[in-house]
Amino acid sequence: MTAFPVDESLHLDRIDRLRRAMVEQRVDVVLVSVGLDMPYLIGYQAMPLERLTMLIVPLEARATLVIPRLEAPRVNMMPSVFDIVAWDETEDPVRITADIVRRHKPSNIAVGYQMWAMFLVELLPMMVDVRYSRAVDVMGSLRMRKDVAEIEALHAAGAAVDRIAAKLQSGEIPLIGR
Repeated sequence: MTAFPVDESLHLDRIDRLRRAMVEQRVDVVLVSVGLDMPYLIGYQAMPLERLTMLIVPLEARATLVIPRLEAPRVNMMPSVFDIVAWDETEDPVRITADIVRRHKPSNIAVGYQMWAMFLVELLPMMVDVRYSRAVDVMGSLRMRKDVAEIEALHAAGAAVDRIAAKLQSGEIPLIGR
């Protein structure tokens, strides 16, 4: 869990922008797993484990995070942004994901490019008569445009580098022997 407050409106705005892009791309559901899209959308960095963590973003319903129960405590809960379905070791998380996705009757699903192939291969026969596309085609343009929080983080990072560079140049941080 993070030690700083979470701005739910930031994540709501990002998901809203994703949905507008989904309409343009004729995508009904976006599935993202490990990688950078999930933290961008909901602020959670999925651990790259053999256990499935999947964010399901349907066009016209709440997003759902399917996550191993042992990982769920790491998530900053944002009830206005997404629901959580925590699964136990004896459950099939791919089937849980497919059941949630099927409720939205999708014809086109965009899949995050860093989803483990084993999960996609298991999902394919559960979701027949569906066209699959790349989530990067929907998400890519959104992540290029920086929002206020991202711009502030970039300014803070730049200022930190400037402070370090000034200390290096002034000799305050010795470089001899390093």
